[in-house]
Order: sequence, then structure tokens, then C-alpha cells
Amino acid sequence: SFANAVEADDAIEAVLLWSLPQCVVLPADHPHAGDARVRLGDLSGENLITHPRRGGAGANSEVLALCREQGFTPKSIKEVAEIADLETLIGLVACGLGITILPSPFEHAAPPGVVFKPIAGTVRGPRISACRRRHESNALVDNFLAVATALAGAGDEGPPVRGK
Repeated sequence: SFANAVEADDAIEAVLLWSLPQCVVLPADHPHAGDARVRLGDLSGENLITHPRRGGAGANSEVLALCREQGFTPKSIKEVAEIADLETLIGLVACGLGITILPSPFEHAAPPGVVFKPIAGTVRGPRISACRRRHESNALVDNFLAVATALAGAGDEGPPVRGK
């Protein structure tokens, strides 16, 4: 399987495929849209659009931890149903309803009206791993992991994303 932020243990082998930098997604006419990098603390008072909180770890927890580290205090947090696609989340940003934080590869699927900006001062982001049961051998799984690892090493732009 593929998973985010998995720690290997006695039962699970996790092979890191990609470490994806986070970007702040801004409306194209935002005052910081022209900046090369954006410090989240400079955006305090903006609305943050994100997926809803779930128990434990998840994308929402990672985003909120990054916001705390960077001194970003949102005016409000607007949660969008997790079943909503990324186009909806990004579309709300394009409409000027707030900002969001997404992994950089999703920039390739972004419509006009938004800009993805690297977040200054952080390397935090999703770590996508291929996972398997440690003590089971299966030729199909072995070959799949070999191909996935080779493809991941072919470029550092992260996994393919549907879109442009």
C-alpha cells in the first residue's frame, strides 16, 4: 500500500518514495502572490480552508502543526468535506474565501486564479511510502516495489497528479 508518515516496525517495511514540500495556495491577486516564498506568519488573520480534523494524524493535523510552528493564526478555519476533491478546495481559494496548504505536486492541477508558493523556513510535508508486510515474500509485491522505487527516483517532483 501507499501511506503518508508511516514508521517501519517489526511487522511493516516502509520504503520512502517521496518527501513533498508544502505550499501555501493563494488567490492570484493576493498581496503575497508575487513573493518567491511566503512565511505563514505573514498571513495571520486570513481564513484557512482545509479538510476536517480526524482523530490522530492526518493531513489536517500536519497543516495545523505547520501553522503553529510558523506563527500563523487564521481568522477562521473553514473545513471542506474530505470527500470534496482538490479542485473544490482550490476553487474556494480562487474565489477569495481564504488560503490553503497543499503538497507542491498539486500545483500542476491548479486552475488559473491561484498561485502555489513555497513556505519559507520549513521542510515539513507529506512523506509518501510504499508499505508491505516485512516477513512475507511475494514476487508480485517485490516487482511492484522495485518499479515504484525506480519511478520515484526518476524525478524529484513527486507522484504524478491528474491535471495539466
